[in-house]
Amino acid sequence: EKGDIPNSRDTQRYNIYKELRKYGIKPSHITIEGESGDSLENIINSLQKLSGKGVKDIGIVSYPLHLKRYEYIIKKAKKEGLINPKIRIHNIKTRGSPKNRLKENFYEMFSAPLIRYRLRHGVKNAIKGKDINFKRAQKTIRKIRDSVKKFI
Repeated sequence: EKGDIPNSRDTQRYNIYKELRKYGIKPSHITIEGESGDSLENIINSLQKLSGKGVKDIGIVSYPLHLKRYEYIIKKAKKEGLINPKIRIHNIKTRGSPKNRLKENFYEMFSAPLIRYRLRHGVKNAIKGKDINFKRAQKTIRKIRDSVKKFI
């Protein structure tokens, strides 16, 4: 939501908000997309909404490893015509706490290959989510990730 200030200081949403405010961006100019189920939906939904409003420059705030994944998704989406190729993306890195960075690094070990696998037939097909092998792989990875999370 536009200008929505996250209420918990230990969330990625709060870190994003704080980082944007550090750059002097007014709360009324901040839109935090928090409805998508995963990174792919998040980046595509956000960029389609913003490009539909004629926005030419978009700042994406996230952990550094997320930004790498987003760059890959954006490149493929532009190639497929899902996103205006003239939109300029500006990556703004958050740091978060050391504990959160450890969790994000661990999560990325599984997420990056999963996104590449999911996008092997294009962004449009990946968004539809009908790939049964992907769903199985995703379920297995979530189980592994959740069991290891207990130790991090």
